[in-house]
Amino acid sequence: MKFLCTLICSLWMVNSFAQDFSVFRLPDPEVSGYTFGDFNGDDYTDIIAVDHKANNVAAVYLLTNLKESTIGFSLKSIFFNIPFTGDPIAGDMDGDGYVDVVYNNSTDNTLFLLKNDGTGTFTQTPLGVPGSIYNKAIDLDKDGDLDMVGIRNNPKQLNVYINNGALAFTATNIYSGNIGPEAFDIADFDNDGDMDILVGVNDIFNTKVFIYQNNGNGNYTVKDYPTTGSGALFNIYADDINKDGKTDILVLMSEDVKILENKGTLTFEEKKLATGDARVFVGARVVDLTGEGQPDIILSSSKGMQWYKSLSLTDYTYEPRVMNGVNSAFDINAVDFNNDGAKDAVTSNGSLFWYQNNLVQLPSSSDDFLSENTLIYPNPVTDEISFKDLRAEKYTITIYNTTGQAVLHSTVIDGKTNVATLHPGIYMITLRDANGNPAGQQKVIKL
Repeated sequence: MKFLCTLICSLWMVNSFAQDFSVFRLPDPEVSGYTFGDFNGDDYTDIIAVDHKANNVAAVYLLTNLKESTIGFSLKSIFFNIPFTGDPIAGDMDGDGYVDVVYNNSTDNTLFLLKNDGTGTFTQTPLGVPGSIYNKAIDLDKDGDLDMVGIRNNPKQLNVYINNGALAFTATNIYSGNIGPEAFDIADFDNDGDMDILVGVNDIFNTKVFIYQNNGNGNYTVKDYPTTGSGALFNIYADDINKDGKTDILVLMSEDVKILENKGTLTFEEKKLATGDARVFVGARVVDLTGEGQPDIILSSSKGMQWYKSLSLTDYTYEPRVMNGVNSAFDINAVDFNNDGAKDAVTSNGSLFWYQNNLVQLPSSSDDFLSENTLIYPNPVTDEISFKDLRAEKYTITIYNTTGQAVLHSTVIDGKTNVATLHPGIYMITLRDANGNPAGQQKVIKL
């Protein structure tokens, strides 16, 4: 095992008066793909890093969190030169409480599981289904176990993998397009409790966005949303960018960054993010970096990493600020690595970079979630959250996971809402009144 201290990993430090983030780089090995999770059960987030080599093989490493105020990791090689293409994903796929890893086996293009024994020791297990290069894990059929969605460009596929709870998956290609999918995300766009699938493609003339609307019975209806502007699509994201309880779309193109604001009933209004002279936008993440309750945006382009501080959610006004570090980072994620309550960032582009958030965490701009006599119970929760003494009768809630992704939209009925489909973990509940106005937020623990 090789230990990497923060002095070795430091890429550079700028003066503290301009220091929103401290930037760290893993000097060795090269890292072109990664995923993250608590792989050893110590309540700190670790990283699985992948070094892709020639001939579709890769070395896989476990970076174990050192659990210090300055973010650092110890490094251990866990697999050397295994058949591997695409990016890994993390999730408790077998329901044993331990975070596993799924990847595409390059020998036969099928999915394999790195089954975790709870200590960060992994065993390779074939899943016996056709592979996808890029995958995401989520509960699509609301049965309490993790399913998956994945894409391939050649052949053109949008694969849905339904988990029966015993690591037996049924794979179905639901893609109906003639142009290969470039990027995708998963969210509940119509607020019906079912997760829909967002897909972005390039055609000759423009970028197209598709929503595969989940009908709740394993079938999907395809909705088409062409976008305006010039340049090729690089990436696409689903998130509630303006905190109105509806999932919006962030589209990254070579020349523009577009926000498709969800107006309800699967209709969207296109807006353009003011990005100055930056070009070739390849990676982003919507996340509250200051703790104010307003989503900021991390954005990577040919100019490097910047973050855009949210000034107004109504007209999408942002203040651009420099993060430094790597240029053209495709896969950006927000994680609180040192458990200090501030979202840090991680990405890779030939090396692994992480950004320790030094911003002062400000009080939320939302109203207090609870009045003096209001009670949310139980907390921790198992299946159902109850609210006592709410100040009005009609409320909706959006529940976000620790990466800032909206994982559940629901309505408070008779002072209660069901959260049985959520996996164990820490979540943030955002409450809205009948007019859609923010009424506050609070953390809950799901057992």
